[in-house]
Amino acid sequence: MKFRKSCILIAPLRVWCSIKLPVFYEEGFLRTELILGGEAIHLVVDTGSVSFHVVGQNFFPHWCQHYPYNCYELSPDELKALKKRKGKTRGYVEVEEKMRPMEGQVEVAGMPKPASIGMRLYVVVRAKQRTKTGSWESDQAMPEASLGLGPPREKSDTFLAQLVEHGVINHPVFTLKLPAGDPGRGELTLGRLESKEASEAGNLVYLPIGVDASNKRKWAVMLSSITARGRDEIDIKSLAVVDSGAGYIAGPPEEAGKLISAFFKRADKAAKRVVLKTTTGYHYLRCDDAKYLPDLELKFSTGVATANALFIRGEMLVQKTSRGKGELGCEFLITERVGSMWTLGRSLFRNRTVRFDAQEGKIGLVLEASSQEERSRIRFSRLRMLFPGSKHKRLK
Repeated sequence: MKFRKSCILIAPLRVWCSIKLPVFYEEGFLRTELILGGEAIHLVVDTGSVSFHVVGQNFFPHWCQHYPYNCYELSPDELKALKKRKGKTRGYVEVEEKMRPMEGQVEVAGMPKPASIGMRLYVVVRAKQRTKTGSWESDQAMPEASLGLGPPREKSDTFLAQLVEHGVINHPVFTLKLPAGDPGRGELTLGRLESKEASEAGNLVYLPIGVDASNKRKWAVMLSSITARGRDEIDIKSLAVVDSGAGYIAGPPEEAGKLISAFFKRADKAAKRVVLKTTTGYHYLRCDDAKYLPDLELKFSTGVATANALFIRGEMLVQKTSRGKGELGCEFLITERVGSMWTLGRSLFRNRTVRFDAQEGKIGLVLEASSQEERSRIRFSRLRMLFPGSKHKRLK
């Protein structure tokens, strides 16, 4: 599938251009399709990384036979040139990848005539996979093609920066819109921050982003607290990465452990039996029992109490899996992970539109009043009804 480019005249002599790509759920990830050298590649849409790379079919014949859309077959000349170039290593949670740089042609449709632009990217030539025991094995490696959409950094050839460089888009901004369910298709609009739609309940709030422990800019926003729909609120007060390439909502063991325990208690109480079960660090349930999960409430530091919370329905915190035993066909997508920052993965994006502005360094989320603020507002309204004309202050 090719780019669809559109341009809008926003003022005399000013044109705002954008391109749209489809987004779909496939092989455990959110992906989009690009045409590289005439080959269709399905890349992971990854806001948690800046890496733009494909998997070299010449180096992973067995893995690419299983999932060919991850892979690009290099010509003899490309292979020869690749071997002369200095590589680098990228580490992910479960995969470590060795890659080398190359240049490839990406077709762009929607112009007066079909055109292609030369883009710089990487090819994965070796990889190691982390096993359940924590060791690394080369023969188990299953690397993924990636469209890294993290904030552009100095001296980094990001996909966004190259689109701006070639004049395909004007600014390093984009909007990611997803449907509620995995079978549906979403849309990635590059070069434009979409306006708030009438169907989006709440206020569109832009939150400033920060840097990680290694001082790298991330799509990370200040997370104030997290809770299972208003119960047992857990103070966070640290940055959380908004990462479309992550399958889980994950946090430091102590904080995440408290949150998972709260979900266990609420779900078991609603169902009047045990719903969530833990096996080797993962949590499983029957898919029909997802209805017993409470909503996840994330409260952000916005300075505005009337619009500071984001809610994720309990049903969107599970996905089907083959790892569960017996009837436990769904996996719970909140987990513990070593580190100081929370990762807000794919569940956050479902049935939501998120705006990313690398130029200004901010993320646009549609936020509502938190459940605690809403309860306080209701109590205050009741007091006013009972005591009209009273000067009671709002209860906290």
